[in-house]
Formats: sequence, C-alpha cells, structure tokens
Amino acid sequence: MARTRFALHVLVILLAACGGGLALGQAVKDAPKPSAAPTPKESAASPKEAPATKDYTLEGHYVEACTCKGACAAEISGDNPGCDSVAVYQIDKGAYDGQDFSGTRVAFVIDHGDQVHLYLDAPDTARRGALEKFARAAFGPYGTINSVALARVDFTVKEGAYHVKVNDGKTLTLDTEPVLGGDKKSAVEIQNSQNVLSPTLYQGRCVSCTYADGEHKITIEKGRDSFFNQRIKSSGKV
Repeated sequence: MARTRFALHVLVILLAACGGGLALGQAVKDAPKPSAAPTPKESAASPKEAPATKDYTLEGHYVEACTCKGACAAEISGDNPGCDSVAVYQIDKGAYDGQDFSGTRVAFVIDHGDQVHLYLDAPDTARRGALEKFARAAFGPYGTINSVALARVDFTVKEGAYHVKVNDGKTLTLDTEPVLGGDKKSAVEIQNSQNVLSPTLYQGRCVSCTYADGEHKITIEKGRDSFFNQRIKSSGKV
C-alpha cells in the first residue's frame, strides 16, 4: 500500500512538471532582468579622476604677497589660511608639455581664498597659448579659475625689492621689500617649502598692494607677508 501511494505521488509530480514546463519556462523567459549596476562613470558618487600632469621646465623669478600677518601657512605647511593673495612670475625660460613659453610673464590673484584670476603677458600667440595651459595647471589647484585675461605685466626687482604693475597699475600694483636675516645682508631663506614651482623661498614683506578688476578688489596692508625668489630653476610635472 505504501509503495502504491509513493508511485502515485511520483506520477503526480511528473505530470505537474510536464504540464507546467512551458509555463515555467515562459515565466523565466519573461521575467525582468535585474538592472545592471552603474559603471564608475555613471555613478554620481564616483570621485572625479585627477587631471593628468605634464612635464614643465621653468627658469626666472617671482614675487607674491598675501593678507597673512606672518609667513603664509599655504607655503610653509600646506594648510589653507583662506587669505587673499597676488603673485607674479617672470619666465625667462619655460616649456610645458613640450611647448615653449619663454620670455613671458603671468600674474595671478586669489580672491576670497579660492577664486583665481590669471593675467597673461606673452609676445606671440603660440607662447601665450602655452603659458595659459601652464598657468591653468600650476595655479588652478589654488581654487576655481574665475577669469583669464591678456594684460601688460611690468616687473622690476632690485636687491630683493619688487615693483609690479599690471595694466599700468590700473589692475594691480605691488611693492615689496626683503626681510633680512641675522647677517643683516641677505633675506631669510626657507628651504623645502610647499611651493611646487619654487621650493626655495625668501622672506619679504608687503610695502603696498592694491588690486581691482570689476567687482573684485583686494588691498594688502603694509607689513603683511611676502615671498620671492630671484633664481627659480625647477622642473617636474603639474
């Protein structure tokens, strides 16, 4: 009796499988496929890839000033003090990604701690284009590139004292003086700074500085921080 019941049970299962096989197969076929997981590019949470760096070489000199009362933490420790700052580079020899930008000058201004304004002075279109690419790569990490403009950049230095004008002083004027070290002859020297283009810095102080371009305005008081280097020679990637 038990064997008969078992046989009947098996038969019922086989008949159900045969009768419902098509429906089962159709159900599997028609079942919605699970949506594919988003690729890294599609995911809104995926971090953006850092832009590729390119080779540069640079020889020349530069000066900067900012609203910090003491030596700017951005150049010493890499911290962001949120200061307003201005800087000017004179490039005697320079190349970026194989493109020459020798004999050019660039001024950049950091407004409200993260808005970057670039002012380019180059003798021809080719070097101007190379200078802009270099400036965007080198100074873009300081914040958002807010504007790029062609300008006349005048730059003179005597014994560590700088006099800078952009657009004949209508956009920027900057005067600095060196801070002398213990020998009372040469400026205080800072090695291994955070400045990628000029790891060696010399301490200065602002004598006067005003910047105005539309709604963007900066005044740096006398005695505030300044750095300079009259002998930049560096290379690497930015």
